Amino acid sequence: MPKSERIDLQAKAVQAAYKQHDWPAGVPQFSSPERHDQAALLWADFQKSRGHDDWVASDLILLAEVCRLSVLILGCHERVETEGTLIAQPPSGRLVQHPAVQALSSLQSARASLLTKLKLATAQDADPRTLANGAKRQARAEDDLGGPGVDVFGEVL
Repeated sequence: MPKSERIDLQAKAVQAAYKQHDWPAGVPQFSSPERHDQAALLWADFQKSRGHDDWVASDLILLAEVCRLSVLILGCHERVETEGTLIAQPPSGRLVQHPAVQALSSLQSARASLLTKLKLATAQDADPRTLANGAKRQARAEDDLGGPGVDVFGEVL
């Protein structure tokens, strides 16, 4: 393969890596600018786990929900950290578990379920078989792009 074709291939791969999908229309966004920005960052980061064309519409809806749940989990964590896991019950002053702790558990469970449906759960990343398959894919990709250590401009690193 001529050097100019390899460079064009690599440039197209880099451009494809930066393509982003828009937030799905059916999934509500946060009204708070801070939470909206957090969800947007997670949205961009999670999309990098697959190629742009590998995302189907139903997966994008689930991914948006994962981002929303992740932001809500962060909010619950902050609330529990500032207020504590136990709070005083108003009339008697008796200590009870903070309601955000139970909400946090439910949100984490829902997010884990969605991540599993999307095949983005982190437990599979530690599996030796998954790591071996990833190494094989990486070796094939390096062969297709002209070998390891070649940057976007075709220069050997």
